[in-house]
Amino acid sequence: MRTELATREPEAVVQPSVVQAPTQISPMEMHELIPRMELARRLPRSPVVFAKRLREEVALDPAPMVYRKPGKDEDNKPISIIGPSIRMAEIAGRLFGNLDISSPVIVEEEAQVTATVQALDLESNYRVPGTASISLMTKYGKRMPGHVVSNLRMAAAAKAMRNAVEKIVGKHVLKEMVELCLKATAAKAGEEMRKGGGKEAWWKRSVAWWSKVGISEADLFRALKVQGLDAVTTEHAAWLNASSNSVKQEGTPPRVALGLEDEPPPPPAEDSTDPFPFDEPNT
Repeated sequence: MRTELATREPEAVVQPSVVQAPTQISPMEMHELIPRMELARRLPRSPVVFAKRLREEVALDPAPMVYRKPGKDEDNKPISIIGPSIRMAEIAGRLFGNLDISSPVIVEEEAQVTATVQALDLESNYRVPGTASISLMTKYGKRMPGHVVSNLRMAAAAKAMRNAVEKIVGKHVLKEMVELCLKATAAKAGEEMRKGGGKEAWWKRSVAWWSKVGISEADLFRALKVQGLDAVTTEHAAWLNASSNSVKQEGTPPRVALGLEDEPPPPPAEDSTDPFPFDEPNT
């Protein structure tokens, strides 16, 4: 079998208004961008230097750099959707340079929230949109409470930014970083399992975090498709870490992130990413 929340104070839910995302740069916006474009062309980025700096920075703390959640391929077979996290996109956008990222345009409807972010390469005048939609409905068909909706609006905006940056920077570059971070996370888990307390201490910490979001130890074993701790590997550790990033950064429900429940039916505007299929951990 083969194998994406910031917190804020609760706020009242307002009636959504339909906002059309701009498809062209306005004359006023262009007037403000021209000096930046001229400077960008005088000081162009180096793709080689960018890739080197990105590799060095994500390697400093690889754990939050990858997200993972279940999905299905074109044949309706289970896969893991694994890709660069919001945190990696923030770093990539900063290091890529000569990049203009717009404020998010957010459209909130009864059942979903959709965010669109425009990314403009100031060197080439190449502009792409990033879009992300998140369901606002519970599995019981009711709209989520206001403070949850507020968090999901922020998550949709962050995901849209990530999707736009991924298009500009290049999927091949970020895919390489994703693979690097997965290997580094697995290696770090292996080190922790060999320290005092061993695998049991590492597993206890993992179970403690997941229990805070309503996931039991039995749920984790079922998600990993193992019978007990003896069968848990460092690859499973990287898999769980990426799933936790999907919860923390992307607003994915924990049981959905682990594949214990199906994700709600996708809204019309889906994430504009091309996820990377990876093999499930060996069991």
